Amino acid sequence: MPPFDQPVAIEITSRLGSDRRLTVEGETNLPEATRLQVIVERELSGVRWRERVSVEAGGFEAGPLGPGSGPQRYARLLHRVTVDVQEGSVQPRSVRDRLGEENEHLSGPLVQQSRHGLGQVASYSQRFLVGSETRRTHDRVEVLRVE
Repeated sequence: MPPFDQPVAIEITSRLGSDRRLTVEGETNLPEATRLQVIVERELSGVRWRERVSVEAGGFEAGPLGPGSGPQRYARLLHRVTVDVQEGSVQPRSVRDRLGEENEHLSGPLVQQSRHGLGQVASYSQRFLVGSETRRTHDRVEVLRVE
């Protein structure tokens, strides 16, 4: 297969389950079997939940992620959902054949140098407001309402 020759594209949506945990679904143009890490972080506390997933048929799904139901109230909590394309060294051979041994064929605004000097990675983030009441916001954030 030829090297990957297009800018990395990742789009995500999140939905809130009845157990008050987030399921993250995404679409991407990355090659089949590309390994990703999906992170849900509660911005106020910094608490994180992670799941490793692979691209299948142009998409991926992670979750449900989060603390689950219980006495906790969701009074307008901001969450950041991040999808990271992992380093080339952990990608399957079929993906390294397309992206390069150090993901050198990745391009576009989502791409950056790995913090560990292991080639390139890509990262996409989106903020979600989870709450029992909706509110107006001037921030770039998607609102998920708890029923």
